[in-house]
Amino acid sequence: MSRLLSVLAVLLTPAFVLAQTPTYQPSTPGGTIIHGGTVHHGGTIQPGGTIIHGGTVVHGGTVVHDGTVVHGGVGHQGKAIDHAEAASRHGGILQSETFVDMEGLDINLNTLVVPKPKKLADRNPSQDIRRLLRPEESILQARVTVDKNIHENTDKLAKFEIMERVLTRDLERATRRFKRLTKLRDDERVVIKRRLSTMLQLKRKSSSQLLFKAPSYTAYRDLVAARDRIYEADQARVIAYKKQLADWKIDKADLARRRDNLAYTKEEIAYLRQTLVWDKQEQQEIRSAVRGRGEYYAEYAREMEGLDGLIRSTIATMPVVATEQFHFEKGKDNHAAPMRGSKVEGRFGKRLHPAFQVETNWRGIHVVPQRWEKRNEVRVIYRGYVSYVGWFEGLGRIVIIDHTRGYHTLYAHLDKVSVKVGDKVTATEVIATMGGTGSFHGQRLYMELRHNGEAIDPIPWIKVY
Repeated sequence: MSRLLSVLAVLLTPAFVLAQTPTYQPSTPGGTIIHGGTVHHGGTIQPGGTIIHGGTVVHGGTVVHDGTVVHGGVGHQGKAIDHAEAASRHGGILQSETFVDMEGLDINLNTLVVPKPKKLADRNPSQDIRRLLRPEESILQARVTVDKNIHENTDKLAKFEIMERVLTRDLERATRRFKRLTKLRDDERVVIKRRLSTMLQLKRKSSSQLLFKAPSYTAYRDLVAARDRIYEADQARVIAYKKQLADWKIDKADLARRRDNLAYTKEEIAYLRQTLVWDKQEQQEIRSAVRGRGEYYAEYAREMEGLDGLIRSTIATMPVVATEQFHFEKGKDNHAAPMRGSKVEGRFGKRLHPAFQVETNWRGIHVVPQRWEKRNEVRVIYRGYVSYVGWFEGLGRIVIIDHTRGYHTLYAHLDKVSVKVGDKVTATEVIATMGGTGSFHGQRLYMELRHNGEAIDPIPWIKVY
């Protein structure tokens, strides 16, 4: 009889229950049970029959790794939590850089879904050029369309390249965390299998069996209380494991989403790079056709002649944004140059093409820098208000400044524009960088000065050489 009681006592003590895995230590030294549901270990009080690991308190039956405390999924004592990454997760999904600011656009990495890009259709720039240069098509329209596509795709590519770097770091962190969670899940699964076996043994020990075998009623009450507490603790642990397993499955799906995001971003980058190659080939083909063949240059000159009316019409219909009147006319021969250290390469008026003998009438000047730099800044020659920003056939990207009292300056072939309609600008303020958009003559700045819509020669008004 005494031998049976001794075996049962060992079976029911936390020392026996918890010593079945090296991960968890006995909840009390020597298997001592304190009546009233409180267990002592190393001076730490643990209520509710919950598990103590390495002297650290854990509430609610939550699984703990490396002695870190978890309570309701929140990390305590300033320690990182391995189980379910409680310090860096919410709702069962791994968290990392939650929001990323990409040029003013907040991206939530925990909900971001990058769509799979459509497969890129093959293009033949040489064939496309023949279509674009048909007589019924506009050469200037074809060129500005290609230039706009290049600008839009270049900006889009830059953003996707930033996103690729962000998503790569995010996936690396998420993968490391998921590996840790998988190890925790595997370790806990081994423990749960052992605990289920122990729970089955405990369930088979009925209260009547304990009553008949106990040496006294007090011993019987202690044995029953110990059995019930251990059984309830094991049940709580099984429930916690089920939650851990459900969270792990959610994390697995979330990791797959992050992998797809990065893969689809890489695909989009590859497509954009190829598209830019084709666009730039088309751009070069159009330019070569106009510069190398007389019939195309003649059509180009004819279309350019028609721009004067379009510009006058644009200026006449622009919204009035000026709230103050200036005196542009008083600064003649003293206005700032549109680019520092620049020179005039093409002057106002008629020019004759030396090879094709085609005459063009230019209503502005072409300005180039004397020293070519990566960033050649375009500056407004006199204070005023930005009244137009956009794309224009034959001129590419342009900005028109209203200097009031009927005076306007136009800046064309721009690359990056740093102002918007309605901005008030001062003399020499940078409004853009020089580019080659819309130009059939390479990178340069084209500038016009107009009074009441009519073009006038800018040279007598500005300091250029």
